[in-house]
Amino acid sequence: MKKKDSSGRSALFSVSLLSGAVVILAVKGMIQPIFSSPLFQVGEIQMEWPVPQNVPPQRYKLTPATSIFRIDLNAIARVLQERHPMAEVEEVRRVLPDRLVAVMRLRKVLAQFRAGSGYYPISEEGTIVAPGQTAPWPHLPILLLEGMAGRNRYPVGERIQHPAFWGIAELLVTIHRQGRIAGHKVNSIRNQGQALVVTLDSGVEIRFWVNRLAAGWQRLADLVSQKRGILDEARYIDLRYGDPVIAAAAKKTKQP
Repeated sequence: MKKKDSSGRSALFSVSLLSGAVVILAVKGMIQPIFSSPLFQVGEIQMEWPVPQNVPPQRYKLTPATSIFRIDLNAIARVLQERHPMAEVEEVRRVLPDRLVAVMRLRKVLAQFRAGSGYYPISEEGTIVAPGQTAPWPHLPILLLEGMAGRNRYPVGERIQHPAFWGIAELLVTIHRQGRIAGHKVNSIRNQGQALVVTLDSGVEIRFWVNRLAAGWQRLADLVSQKRGILDEARYIDLRYGDPVIAAAAKKTKQP
């Protein structure tokens, strides 16, 4: 019976391993000049916006110019996000040989968040998109959230962390899409536990459950179609239950 030649196999394995290492070093030696070639050096970032937003292209200089293969795309996206809180960085991509393109999207500003004495415009994702000011921003509903009035300042770029916010955002997106509720502008939205209270410019309050907004919205649509003028005549409309609860507004007395 023949013995296996383990020493021969070991020698063959060593030679193969050495050959592989030589090949890797040779490939690295070929790639290294490509990385440092002026042909692949990126000197600027080009920002592009989708056609519906019609924002002209913008460019940022990269100093010093860097190899397109060594750029950290995630780091570039973070820097652009910090510089443009009103926008969302959808993608940063390499375009060979020497272009870097960032695809941007403008955020929808749906409301203004009130904290302390400041009013902060916020996007549909709950991101603060501009510094707070002491006077309300025109044409934006005021958002009042329980338990968040203690802080006086919120930095641009911070996201609102509140359990009721996503329900409110869903309602705001619907209102934003339609513009108004039966011709009435939304003045404010506040949460009371699991309830949302929407106050219109007529003074009427409309109450929803946070987790049953679709059902409440449908009840409101049915009610408005059946009783035109209800949003001018009621004091509040409670849509949290099977049948809407409507409280009539106090009648104004005529002055002599």
